[in-house]
Amino acid sequence: MPECDFCGEDFDSDLELHLHWGEEHEDELNSYQKDKVKKAKREKEEQEKKESERKKNLAFKVLASGVAIVIAAVLIPQLLNAGNSGENVNGSASFALEGQPMLGNDSANVTIVAFEDFYCPSCKSFNDGVKPRLEDNYIDTGKAKFYYLDFPLSFHDPQATRAAVAAECVYQQDNEQFWPYHDALYDVQRNIEYTPERLTQLAEENTEGLNYESLQSCIASQRTVSDVNQDMREGLNAGVSGTPTIFVNGEEAEDFTYNTVSSMIEDELAN
Repeated sequence: MPECDFCGEDFDSDLELHLHWGEEHEDELNSYQKDKVKKAKREKEEQEKKESERKKNLAFKVLASGVAIVIAAVLIPQLLNAGNSGENVNGSASFALEGQPMLGNDSANVTIVAFEDFYCPSCKSFNDGVKPRLEDNYIDTGKAKFYYLDFPLSFHDPQATRAAVAAECVYQQDNEQFWPYHDALYDVQRNIEYTPERLTQLAEENTEGLNYESLQSCIASQRTVSDVNQDMREGLNAGVSGTPTIFVNGEEAEDFTYNTVSSMIEDELAN
């Protein structure tokens, strides 16, 4: 424990001793001791600066955390409650399906709802391998109807949302033409530029009877992005977090394989 040569006072560190010299014994110091005082003052200033920065950073983190909590508290309930649909009741989800792209007989007893992302490879696998078998065995035979809903994943954007917007623009003109365009988007997945011009060209190559000038304008202005967002809310309300997610009469399938989905359909048909 250092002791002051001038007054005999004890200090916990040399830093405190040298600062004491500068405050109480400045006129008694030799050049060596004055250098020690200057060094101690600089060190003290550095310590105070670091402490000030630490407090500022801490205050910023606390503020940021508080803002994040407020945003979550405000937005999540709004997002989950929006649309008054998709609420889970005893594990069963309900959806607002009026005005959604649909395949099959409207009076079919089994309703299949598929949340898809046109940029998702697994969705392409479902569309290419599973959906045709569902069409052959259940949809085309009138046993089930199939609804498509958008669920573009954020890490697939902007391509996923651009494709979804384009598909919704086609659907606005013609439900029947929506489905060949839906399939075409999977056929060219990740192999085209997702621009209004190219997405419109894809429609010209795979659909009939649409107003393609109006279609390009719709895609370019993202006129249907609200429809995409509404589908997203439906999915989030029902607990959807990935794609493809399939529901059969409100029950979520454990996976999107044909065996799983067809087994669920058969169970519903047997009831």
